[in-house]
Amino acid sequence: MRNSGQVFYSPCHAGCPISGANFSLFAGKDRSSQLPQFNNCACAGTEDGIVSRSFCMVDDCEWKFKVYFANQAIGAFFGGMSVVPAMLIILRSVDPEHRSVSLGFNGFVVSLFATLPSPIVWGKLIDLSCIAWQKTCSSTGACSLYDNDKLRIQLHVIYGTIRLISLFSDLWVFYWAKGLKLTDEEEEEKENKKDGEEATKPEEEELMSKKLSIASDTRERKATREAIELIQQLEEG
Repeated sequence: MRNSGQVFYSPCHAGCPISGANFSLFAGKDRSSQLPQFNNCACAGTEDGIVSRSFCMVDDCEWKFKVYFANQAIGAFFGGMSVVPAMLIILRSVDPEHRSVSLGFNGFVVSLFATLPSPIVWGKLIDLSCIAWQKTCSSTGACSLYDNDKLRIQLHVIYGTIRLISLFSDLWVFYWAKGLKLTDEEEEEKENKKDGEEATKPEEEELMSKKLSIASDTRERKATREAIELIQQLEEG
């Protein structure tokens, strides 16, 4: 609707009389190319009572749309940040030979409890906001008119609740997995350090053996020198 932005299912739903239309239903090909417009609509809620099929430019919706878009973008950004760490936790929580099985089981659980039932669940939630159903004989067809306020509040509250539960679950997992090595860098450093120690060990042993041999030679020379001095003292006496 022009000026207010309220949406009606049809001119009849807005309470518009046929006499208030800017075109004739019997004009045929001579009908004007401009968009249909109805005047004196009882449910329009505006002073002029005009309802049109043109796009409604409402200033009050501009800043709300920007806030909504920013909120969705920030939520998607932080929601996506947990994908890679979660995958690394799955890979590091099992032995290397079981990683392919763990990834397959994770995909199976996600499909079983999220991907498959989600269209049914969300479809049922959307149907709860329906005001008018199409009736065909004794069967019920698709929904013709929704309660927009109820629909948007219901969907966003449920979606936000699920995201909060997911956030707290991720925080709980990251807290208990804080000691888990998510990369191979630490393992590589330890292996390199171990290899370096093993490489320097023979050199240290060789150096130690040289020191021991030098010390042994020094002791022998000292003992020999003392023996010579003792013999000399005996000869002089």
